[in-house]
Amino acid sequence: MSIRPTVLVLTPLGVGGMGGIDRLMDEIRRRWAASAPDLDVKFLTTRGPGHILFSPFYCTAAALALVWHRLSRGRCLCHVNLASQGSTLRKLFLTGLATRLGHATVIHLHGAMFHDYYRGVGAFQRRQIHRMFGEAARVIVLGSVWRDFVADTFHLPDARILVLPNASAARPPRPPEAVPPEILFLGRLGERKGVPVLVAALGRLAARGLDWRAVIAGDGDAAPYRAEVERLGLSARVSFPGWLGEAETHDRLSRAAVLVLPSEAEGLPMAVVEAFAWGVPVISTPVGATPDILHDGVEGLLAPVGDAEALARALERLIGDANLRRSLGTNAHAFFARHLDFDPYLEKLAACWRAAMPGT
Repeated sequence: MSIRPTVLVLTPLGVGGMGGIDRLMDEIRRRWAASAPDLDVKFLTTRGPGHILFSPFYCTAAALALVWHRLSRGRCLCHVNLASQGSTLRKLFLTGLATRLGHATVIHLHGAMFHDYYRGVGAFQRRQIHRMFGEAARVIVLGSVWRDFVADTFHLPDARILVLPNASAARPPRPPEAVPPEILFLGRLGERKGVPVLVAALGRLAARGLDWRAVIAGDGDAAPYRAEVERLGLSARVSFPGWLGEAETHDRLSRAAVLVLPSEAEGLPMAVVEAFAWGVPVISTPVGATPDILHDGVEGLLAPVGDAEALARALERLIGDANLRRSLGTNAHAFFARHLDFDPYLEKLAACWRAAMPGT
């Protein structure tokens, strides 16, 4: 019996990992067999859950798997999820090994800070990063700003760059919104995701006579933000449930009035894509590939980075106008159906894999 072409997907945390890229990979894991039965897709964890000190063991195991698959299945295609810092260091090692074993690579660039990271590293590491991109059969990016960065920085032709925005599964019709209207944040708690700005904006919103609740959900240290919420007198309105699993995330999204994500930097946030799938309007910032899918006044509202007053005004506008929320949410859902549904996403991804697959 002939061996099907093999795709080895190098993903950071593994099944159920915290983070948008792992959620995306989990959906691929669930669906690939039906969408690409001609391919044998296997997943390798490169960083692993838990403390970072365990990551060398996962990375070593992934390296041994690359060797084993070369010996047992021949030349494979390695789909490499790439962020910055430790992710880049691990992927430099693994892509170098994969190439020398005869595997082909597809680089899937999803790190929100990769451009800044690249500009800040030394000459030796820059050369290695150029090598990694130069040897890749294809580079997947999340939007136009990342396409331009890759093309300009690594001098890659358009034919080797695939713009493939993140996607999500379609969702059933929404149940009624939560009462009072719920403002939902999903993401790692910290400055990059704009949590300090969000808390300041909620403080301003509280003085404007509207009834609302807010849920600030994600991993990270909630203590300083909880203390600020208490100082502002918002403890009865704002909750911090921590990281939400997939089922609870979608339960919250299904009843949210608005998703808010005032990030300083992004690739293309899965939270926005998943909100669109539910028909939830979004308030975010024009960073990364977000402006490719979120157009001000169409699927939601855009606010300048770091501007708490502008964010408060946007929140006031949506919380105070249920008809506007419904209109923007309908547009968001329509955009999702045209551009962000997972079925066409997998078709494009499988076509990319087949085109990049090494010869025998």
